[in-house]
Order: sequence, then structure tokens, then C-alpha cells
Amino acid sequence: MNTPYIIYHMLRADFLERTRRSSFLLTLGLAILIGFIFLPPTDATNLMFALGPWRGVYNSAWIGSVYGILFAIFMPLLGFFLTKSTIERDRRTRVGQILATTPMSKPVYVLGKWLSNLTVMAAMLVIINLMAVFMQWLRGEVPQIDLLALSVPIWAIGLPLIALTAALAVFFETIPLLSGSAGNVIYVIAWYILMDNVALPGLFRYNIGDIVPWADPLGVTHVLSAMQAVGNQVTPDYRGFINFGGADFAVVPQVANFAGITWTADILMDRLMWFGIAALLDLAAALPFDRFDPARATSPEGKPSSLGIWLRSLLPNRKQNQPAEPAFALAGKVILTPITRRVHNSRFFSLLRAEFKLMVLGKPWWWYLIAVFVSLLGLGGPPGGGGITFALALIWPVIAWSSLGMRETFFDTYKLTYSASSPFRRQFMASWLSGVSLAMLAVSGATLRMLLEGHAERLPIIFVATLFIPTLAMALGTWSNSSRLFEVIYLSWLFMGANGVVPFDFLQTHQTTPNLGQLVAYMLLTLIFFGLSLAGRWRQIHAS
Repeated sequence: MNTPYIIYHMLRADFLERTRRSSFLLTLGLAILIGFIFLPPTDATNLMFALGPWRGVYNSAWIGSVYGILFAIFMPLLGFFLTKSTIERDRRTRVGQILATTPMSKPVYVLGKWLSNLTVMAAMLVIINLMAVFMQWLRGEVPQIDLLALSVPIWAIGLPLIALTAALAVFFETIPLLSGSAGNVIYVIAWYILMDNVALPGLFRYNIGDIVPWADPLGVTHVLSAMQAVGNQVTPDYRGFINFGGADFAVVPQVANFAGITWTADILMDRLMWFGIAALLDLAAALPFDRFDPARATSPEGKPSSLGIWLRSLLPNRKQNQPAEPAFALAGKVILTPITRRVHNSRFFSLLRAEFKLMVLGKPWWWYLIAVFVSLLGLGGPPGGGGITFALALIWPVIAWSSLGMRETFFDTYKLTYSASSPFRRQFMASWLSGVSLAMLAVSGATLRMLLEGHAERLPIIFVATLFIPTLAMALGTWSNSSRLFEVIYLSWLFMGANGVVPFDFLQTHQTTPNLGQLVAYMLLTLIFFGLSLAGRWRQIHAS
């Protein structure tokens, strides 16, 4: 077996398949947009990346360092969701069963998947590097472009980081508990905790303090420490302030010269260390990998656990009273129901109940346990913890909401669903209302506690939130045909709002009195996403 030959062709096939997806173009477009926004015009009074009322002159060292830092903060999230699908696709398309009949070993397979993930994100790193060159030319503050000073921060920070992200994507896919939406939620929460408490403590609180350079996995502490040194010279009262959400100083910020850092051999060896850790993590993923063995795979067709059977029995289910023989064998004469009667008697609420059951059934046992715990916590939690309980109540249903709009395409049932009577009106509305019903059920305990404490004025905020979240899920699901886009956008949205970024705080947890303007804005945003959902479903129906 020619191992390098096999790995090369696996890498090439995965790379071509994924770079042709709309999700790759969407992620690339989002990365370019972020890069454009974070380098505002030279006469702008606001800064998206701010360490105080100053910025570095737009030379190659500053632009390359800023792009490297932005890549380090956002790419572990965007890159993970972009690449965490390669093993799932082989399993779903039955390619894995073919590979299982070959002599390819598990380490070779996971190594090929890691390299393919790495190649996809490296292609994005190339585009970001070209974008940095374009932005220096566009801003025109320093016309001389130093490719070395511009590119080294981007690649020294980015390459080991995407290697680690690519290995984590493979590792999560080989663990049954982490391979689905539950793993996506766990990853986002872990990313948030790592960023705000380990890698850059205080990042999401805008009070990062004095940074001490160390061999951090992001590779940004050396660069940020050098930027802080410049900030201390510009503003002596600077105390480690850093803002990635935008800051308006009302005047044009002061411009200071930032010459970058010297990438010594020690710093580069620290970065290579994380590259080696990524390779070891990827090889470790071969241990839990089932190699597409149906005897070890935990699929929906597998035998459910006793606890799962008991939980299913508690949920409403249609009774099965079918005879042993088919109806046509028992009846001498079969009278079919007239089609006109069936059309007029649509039984919408039965369809709504079926959509709700499709959304909530089949989840792991711990998902139901968390739902009960969060509901009880919202009803009987400690006083003053309403914001936390509402946030928790709107996190656990994520893996159910993420199926809205894409379930029919993912499970290849769209031909049956869209050929039914009024799929655009009845089935779409039933699916959307099932998501709204789950949202209302999720916050019912916390809402009741809020009303008992005399905060009825916040009820419209909760109502709009229960409409906004499922509508966002429906819009992203119909257009991406994937659950991951909603999971990453919604969880990032929720965490940013919970950390005081006001435009993203749809629960208004950081405001003592309800903001009517923000409430109206989210209602309008909900209507926009609802329109996008309708357009996406119309596209799905007419493309099938």
C-alpha cells in the first residue's frame, strides 16, 4: 500500500469537494469582511480593534499583526465548523463502508483527514494574506509593502493554530458523544472559556490587563504585549484595555508607529510545538475511531438504551394498532377516502405535533436531563439570577433548533415532504411553530419566576426572543442545508450579548429598563429572517 499516494488523493478529493461548497465561500467572505471592518479609514473616529484612543500606522507590520490576531481569535471557531464534516460525509454517503474494505489503517485515514482540513484552512490563510496586501494599498497610509513583515505574523500565528483546529475537528468527529450538534455546542462553550480565562483572560470583558508573553496556543501574546508597550507610551494611563467589539472616541485616534516584533527562534519553536501537539492529537483520534464498523457505530438505527426507551414512553406517541396482516388482505372490499375530503381536512395540529416530535425525539438521555434541570433552575433558582437562567434555558435546545429548515434535505426526505399537500404553507409553518413552541417551553420556568417577582415589563422581550431564535435557525437552515451555521452564529451571538455587547443582547440582560428601540429592531430582524426562511424554502421546493 502506497501510503503517501493514498493520503494525497484523499486530501485532494476532500479539498476540491469542500472548496466548492457555499459554506466555504460564506466563511471566506465573512473573514474578508471582518478584515475590512477592522482596518477602518484613516480619518475614522472609531476603531474595531482598539487598545485605547490610538492605532498603529497602517504599515506592513501593523496590518500583518492585526490580521494575525484577528485570525487567531475567530478562526478556531469558523474553521472548526467549516471542516468538522469530513468523516460524517463519508459515513452518510456510504463511502466509509467502501474504505472499510480496503487495507487503509485508522492512523492513515485520520492523518489524511487532518491534512485535508489543514489544507482547506491554509487556503483561507492565503486569501487573508492577499487581503492584507490589498488593505495596505487601499488605505494608502504607507505605500511601501514589506511582504516579510506583513506575512510572517499571519503565518507564524495562523499555521500552527489551524493545524490544532483541524486536529480538533477530526478528534471530535471520532467521538460519538462529540460528533453531532452536542459536540458543536460543547466546542463553542470551551472556545469561549479558553479565550476569556486561559489564552487571553478578560478578553470578552475588555479588561485584559498587562499581557505576559508565553507559549500560548493562539500565538498572540508576544504581539499584543508589544502593542501594549506602544500603548503605554502613547497614553500613560493605559491599563490593558482591549476591545474587539468597536469603540468610538469621537475624535480621530492618535497614530503611533508599530514596528512589529522580532520572530526569534524561541518564539518560532513555541509555535512549532503546537503544530506537533496537533499531530499527536490527530493520531490520538485513531483510537476511538470505529473505522465505519456498523457493530461499533452509534447510529439512530442502533438499539436504544433502556433509559432512552423510558424517556420516549413519557412523550406523546401515536398508538400502533396495526393488524398482523395488511389491510388489503383482510378486507374484501377497500373503500378509499375521497381526495377532496383529505385536502379540506388538513389536520394542521397533528402535523405540528409530528414536527415537534421529530425535533425533540432521538436525543441522548442527558439532553432531556439537562432540560428538566434548567427548567427547575429557572423556576426555583436563586434571586437575581434571571439573566443566567434565561441564557441557560436558551442554550440546551440548540441541537433541536439546529435541525429546522435542513432536516428534509439532510435525511433525503424532501421528495416525500415537498410532494405533500401545501408543503410551502402547511409544512413550513408547522416546522417553524414547532421551534417557537420549544422556545416557549424552554423559558417557561424562568418566565413564570420573572412574573412572580414582578418583572412583567420584560415579557415582550422574552416573547420576541422566542420568535427570533427559531426564525434565525429556520433561515440559516434553509439556505445552508446544515446545522452548523446556526450553531456557531447563534451561540456566538448569545455569548456576545451575555458579555455586554449591547447590539447582540436580545435578552437585554445588561439593561435595567427595557429598551423599546432594541425590542423593535429585533422584531424587524425576526421579520427579515422569516422572509429569508420563506425564500429559502421556496428555493428548496422548486429545486427538488
